[in-house]
Amino acid sequence: MVVPQLVPSDTEMRPELDDRLDVLLDRRQQLARELAEVEDALWRKKMAAEGPSARADEVLRIREACTRMRWSYSWAVKHWRELGGFKDVDGGLKIRAGGLARHEPGSLR
Repeated sequence: MVVPQLVPSDTEMRPELDDRLDVLLDRRQQLARELAEVEDALWRKKMAAEGPSARADEVLRIREACTRMRWSYSWAVKHWRELGGFKDVDGGLKIRAGGLARHEPGSLR
C-alpha cells in the first residue's frame, strides 16, 4: 500500500532551490580549480627560487666532512651537534652537506 505524501517536499515547494544549489556547486568547483592553479604557481615559484637541492641533501660521514672542511676529527666529533650532524641508523656520525655550507673551511677548528 502506498501512502500519499500530504506535505510537499522542499523541491516541490521551491523548485528554484535546486537551481541555486547547482549554481553554488559549480562555483565551488570553479574556485577549487582556481585555488589549485594558484597553489601550483606558488610551488613552482618557490622551487625555482631555491634551485636544485640535490647537493644540499647529500650526507657525509664525519671523516669525509673533516677532509672537506679541514677540521680535525677529534674537534668535529666533539662539536657534531653544533655542525648540524646526526647519528645515522648504523650509529655513525653524519653531517648534511647543506649544514657544511654555513661554515667556512677550517674556520671552526
